[in-house]
Amino acid sequence: MFLDKLKISSKIWLPAIIFTIALVAVAGIAAQNMKQTLLTDRQDKVRSVVEEAHSIVEGYVARVKSGELSTEDAQKRAREVIKSIRYGGSEYLWINDTNNIMIMHPIKPALDGQKLDKLQDKNGKYLFTEFIQAVQNESGSGFVDYFWPKPGFEDAVHKISFVSLIKDWGWIIGSGLYTDDVDAAFWAQFKIFAIMVIVALLVAGAISFLVAKNLSTGLSRISNQMSHLAEGKLDIEVSGQHRGDEIGEMARAVEVFKQNSIEANQLRTSQEENRILAEQEQKQSLITMADNIHNQIHSVMEKMGGVVARLGQSADTMHNNAEATNQQSSSVASISEQTSTNVQTVAAATEELNSSSHEIGRQVEHTNQTAEAAAQEAQQTNIVIQGLSGAAGKIGEVVSIIQDIAEQTNLLALNATIEAARAGEAGKGFAVVASEVKNLANQTARATDEVSQHISAIQHQTSDAVGAIEGITNTISNMREASTAIAAAVEEQHAAIQEISRSVQEASRGTQEISSHIAAVAEDANQTMLSADEVKSASDELLASSDALDRAMTDLVNDLRQKGA
Repeated sequence: MFLDKLKISSKIWLPAIIFTIALVAVAGIAAQNMKQTLLTDRQDKVRSVVEEAHSIVEGYVARVKSGELSTEDAQKRAREVIKSIRYGGSEYLWINDTNNIMIMHPIKPALDGQKLDKLQDKNGKYLFTEFIQAVQNESGSGFVDYFWPKPGFEDAVHKISFVSLIKDWGWIIGSGLYTDDVDAAFWAQFKIFAIMVIVALLVAGAISFLVAKNLSTGLSRISNQMSHLAEGKLDIEVSGQHRGDEIGEMARAVEVFKQNSIEANQLRTSQEENRILAEQEQKQSLITMADNIHNQIHSVMEKMGGVVARLGQSADTMHNNAEATNQQSSSVASISEQTSTNVQTVAAATEELNSSSHEIGRQVEHTNQTAEAAAQEAQQTNIVIQGLSGAAGKIGEVVSIIQDIAEQTNLLALNATIEAARAGEAGKGFAVVASEVKNLANQTARATDEVSQHISAIQHQTSDAVGAIEGITNTISNMREASTAIAAAVEEQHAAIQEISRSVQEASRGTQEISSHIAAVAEDANQTMLSADEVKSASDELLASSDALDRAMTDLVNDLRQKGA
């Protein structure tokens, strides 16, 4: 259980803590109930006042219905009566309608006739909208709580109002009471409860502390005394036997346990003396029997040692013979392995040479293909350049024609200028045109000269390119001839390499057969040597075991003699 894991002091404090929590809860509930009672009293008081005012106004409504008073006169009289009502010293009633318009406010007449649908308290509650919603039920009345300024206070104070609807006139009569005195009474009562709780807590704490200290001290002493008794310290004095509670009973029980332990120790001492005498007699008989066994086993061990020694000598001789055979086989195997390694090296070199010849042949074939493609590209380029040279020549002919036309145009412009000069004033316009034509002819002549120069340069560079391409074509032709010769030589070399490779493979197979025979001989020698080693090892172990058995028997006899001494 949970309580079994707690200390005694914790178990004593636990009820006090639970009592304190319960007391605080009861005090809080009582204070809250008192506050609710005061609020209910305020609600009943304001409701009775509003209901009385509601009855007064309903009386005027009845007089209007009976024709005794007009509506205007009745409403005026009703306002005056409600305005004059006071209760609780300074509390009052007001009247507003269902359209949020103040009909009558006795304290703030400036509000009369104003629409108050936007009026809010400090929490943003629309007061008169809440008043209208509170009467929208079957009874036509209800409570509304809000915050409203109170004389003598800086901040708005909580207030509870009761409103009631006059259905015939659309009036809402209301009145409210501040609840700050309720809060003050609540906190005053709460302080009283808090003081009572603190006093009760202090008293319960003091009592719990004294009880816990008394119990824990007594139990701690008994626990220490039990620990000493468990360690074999029987000369201690058990305290607390004079107490009349359960701790006293425990102390007296510990004293009984102490006396029983003393008597048990005395009994064990007597039994130990008897046991020692019996052991001495038993040791003497064991020593006599061990001497007899040792003498018999020692005689057998001496005979077995001679046989084992002869067996070890035979195993050594067989091991030496096998080792000599193994060494000779190793020498032959080493020579054979070296020969095989050399043959493998030649085979690897031959294979690598064969791969190289294949690669050279492939590269030569690729070079021939590249040279053929380059030759075709050079021929195609030569054809294009020849066409470019022909086109440049034709452009030169066209330029010559343009130059002739420009010269003729220049002559015509000169003649036109002369004729215009002869014509005088009538030929001035024609002279201007002739001058412009002459300028254009001169510009055309200069442009055709520049074009002729560029064409000459193109023709010269084209001729150089044709010569270079012809040189490239000749070089490619020489490369193809050389590649063909290289390919033929590589093919001959490949045939020779194939012959060498076959010879090397035959030599490799021969060396492998020699190595396999040598390996078999070496394996047989190793097996013989291992068998000899096993025989030698077994004989050594047998000899060691016999020696160990002899020593063990000697030690056993000596040990028994020492214990029996």
